[in-house]
Amino acid sequence: MKLALCVNHIRKEILQNIESMKRYISEAAHNGADCIVFSEAALTGLINIDDPSHDLALSFYLDDPEIKGIFEFSASCGIDVAFGFFEKKDGYIYDSAVYFDHQTNSKYVYRRISEGWFGLEADKSVYKCGSGTDVFSTGIGKVSFLICGDLFDEKLVEAVRTNDSELVIVPFARCFAAGIDPVKEWNSVEKNAYVAQVKKIGKETVLVNYISGCGQEDYFGGAMYVGKDGNIRAEKLLFEEGILYVDFMEFSR
Repeated sequence: MKLALCVNHIRKEILQNIESMKRYISEAAHNGADCIVFSEAALTGLINIDDPSHDLALSFYLDDPEIKGIFEFSASCGIDVAFGFFEKKDGYIYDSAVYFDHQTNSKYVYRRISEGWFGLEADKSVYKCGSGTDVFSTGIGKVSFLICGDLFDEKLVEAVRTNDSELVIVPFARCFAAGIDPVKEWNSVEKNAYVAQVKKIGKETVLVNYISGCGQEDYFGGAMYVGKDGNIRAEKLLFEEGILYVDFMEFSR
C-alpha cells in the first residue's frame, strides 16, 4: 500500500489551491500511490478569524462544486484522497477532514473535536466540534482521523488506541510565533512531542502540515510517517513543498 503525503503551498486564492491539489493528485496517481493525504484546511489554510461573515466564505458544503470537483478528479485518476477543510453544515462551521474512496464513491467525514482552531470569543452557536473518533473502512484499510490538537487530547488518544483502526491520519496546521526559529524548535522540541503522542496510540500514523511561506511566522510544512513503535520511518524537511511517498504494505499485517 503506497501513500502520498502532500505538503502543499497554500496561497490566498482558493481556486489556485484546489488546482495545486489536483496537480499533486495526478502526480501521486501517476507514481502508483493508492491514496494522497493533504493537511488541515488544505483549501484555504487556517485563516479563520472567528467572524462568521468572514469564515463562512472559507467553508464548503460536502456537495459544493469545489469539493465534488476534487472527488471527481481523484476518481478519474484512480486514487483515494484525504484532506482537511472548513465544512459548512446546517449553518455551522466545522474544522473537518474527509476521506474519499474512489472505488466505492464513499465519503467519510471526521470533525475536529478539540477547540483550538477557534478563539475563546468565537460564537459557539456557529463554531462547532465533532463528537466521535470513528473508524472508516476505506480502500486502504480501517482508518481513524485526528486533526491537529486532537492528537494532544489524552481521551481522544486513548479512544483511537483502543479502536480497531489500522492507520491514523493526522492533518495539522502548525506555525510558531515571531522570534522562534521554526526549524530549530520543530526538530529539537515539537516533533518529539508529536511522536510521543503517536507512540501512545501505538498505530501506524501519518501527519501532514502545509506551507504558507518561508518566514518565521509562516506555516512551515513537514510530513511524517511514524510507526506504531514510535519510530519515524520517513519524513519531509520543513519548508519543502511536494510529496513524501511511504509504503504501508506492512501496516495491515
